[in-house]
Formats: sequence, C-alpha cells, structure tokens
Amino acid sequence: MSSNRGFSKYAILYRLMLLALAGLAACIVTWLFFAGSRFTREISVTAIRPESGFAYGIDISAFKEGPLLGRGDSNSARTVSTTVLREDANRLGPAHSLHQEIRDLGGGRFSHWGEGLVFSTSDNSDPRTNNRKYVVDISLYLPFYYVLLAATVLSGAVIANRREIALAARVGRTVVAHNRVLRWTQQNVLPPLIGTLVAFFGLAAIVEGYFRITTPFAEVKWPSKFDPKVGFLFEPGAELRHTNHLDFWVSERTNSLGFADREPMSHVVGRGCHAAFIGDSQVEAAQVRNDEKVHWCSKRGPRLRAPNGA
Repeated sequence: MSSNRGFSKYAILYRLMLLALAGLAACIVTWLFFAGSRFTREISVTAIRPESGFAYGIDISAFKEGPLLGRGDSNSARTVSTTVLREDANRLGPAHSLHQEIRDLGGGRFSHWGEGLVFSTSDNSDPRTNNRKYVVDISLYLPFYYVLLAATVLSGAVIANRREIALAARVGRTVVAHNRVLRWTQQNVLPPLIGTLVAFFGLAAIVEGYFRITTPFAEVKWPSKFDPKVGFLFEPGAELRHTNHLDFWVSERTNSLGFADREPMSHVVGRGCHAAFIGDSQVEAAQVRNDEKVHWCSKRGPRLRAPNGA
C-alpha cells in the first residue's frame, strides 16, 4: 500500500515537471516569435545575383537557422525588417529603400523584402568583383504556427493534469498554513511585492505609450551616397532623420549640394564655395537643425560654423 502511494507521489511530481517544461517551452517559442534571435552572416560572392541597374540580390532564406526564418518588409508592413547590411566596416543604407531607387541610384541603398535582399554597393561597383566583404546582421524568428502548436500542447497538458495541479495547489496551501515563516511571507511580503510589480508594469506601459505618442519618429533615415571625389555625401533634397532616441530628434531636408544644411546663398555660390568645418569629433551637423546653423560670408566665400562657437 505504501509503495503504491510512493509511486503515485512520484508520478504526480513527474507529470507536474513535464507540465512546467511545457510552459517553459511555450515561453521560449513565444519569445522567438516576437523578439527573434540575432545572427551575423557573410554574403558569399556566389550567392549574389545581378539585378537591373545598380541593384544586386540574394536569397535571405539561405540564412535560416533550423525553423528560424527572416522577416522582411511587405506591402502591409513596409519597415518591419531590422536587417543591417555592412560593406567591410561601413554600414550601408538607407534600408527599406524603394527597389527602383536602388536600381537607378544605388549608393548603398538596400531593401529586405520578403525572402530577398536587394542592395547596392557604396560606389555602385560590382559586389562580386570589388574584393569587399558584405555582411548581413539579421533577426530570425519562429513562424506563427509554432506558437499555435506550443499553445495547443500547453493547453492539453494543463487539461490532462488538472487534478495534479489542484492537488499541488492544496498541498502548497497546507504547507504554507503550517509553516510560520511561509505564512508570514504570504501575508506580509507577497501583497506589497505583487502591488509593486503591478504598479511598475503599469507605469512602464504609461511611459511607453507617452513616448510613442510624443516621439516625432523612431526610424533613422540616412540618405547617403558615395562620391568618388569627396567620399560620402547625402542625396540632394532627401529627407534626413537622425536621433539618439534620448534627447534629440532632427528631421530635415538636405540641400541641393548634398549637405545637411540650408540652401547656399545664390549670390556667392557663383564665386565658388569655401567651407570650413570647425569642431571636434563630437560635433555632428545632423544633430543640429538647419535653422540653428550659422553662416557668414567673407571675401573668400561663405563659411559654416556650428552653434556656440564649436
């Protein structure tokens, strides 16, 4: 009789342990569906196929890890991809570019669309022959049917073990009732702890909602292009968005010369433009709004100066 009782006790513990594992697996599956996992992959030259114009393409599905797949942009979600493309040590972009702009303009533009990556090089050279290394940083996710499968398995496990769950709950209440330390903890520690957690998550949700409403934008747009004479410039007349997601959000239009600045004065451009950038490596013109930048003229032409004499 005692051996049967012992067997029953261990069987209950075994089933509860399996139930806990099913719950843990469901949490991991849900996490991989929403947050994914980050991977870095070098693009093989043999995987690159030429498109039209300056555009080249690769098949992102080749970078999958087991059931984990990439999640590209689509007609219903045009900026869902978080893929980063690098040329040697330089980050290319902007991402989410229109495919026709990639074909016509190049300059490092790329788009992770569906299961394909359409991209261009910084100087519009052929990535198969320019002897540069192209690396993709990509998030891979579990498909949604894995979440449904995990939820089904967990629900079935809970239903199948509902008696064991109820028994474990009764045993737990009995143990707490007969142990002075556990009883004191239940009465004096758990209520304020739960209240604190609820208040914390509620406050976090309010703060998150506030920032989502008041933040001008979250996506950085860096419409750069490569000029073989001077290096990287901005695309003339393009929208530039720059932020550190903390204390500045600057959205401006680049001027006709490809600078993050106001249009040059027409009466001095004809005499030649002499620009002096005065400052150190901590000064970035993209962090300052165009109407806050200071110009002045001299006999040698217009000059640019950062605010506060930097």
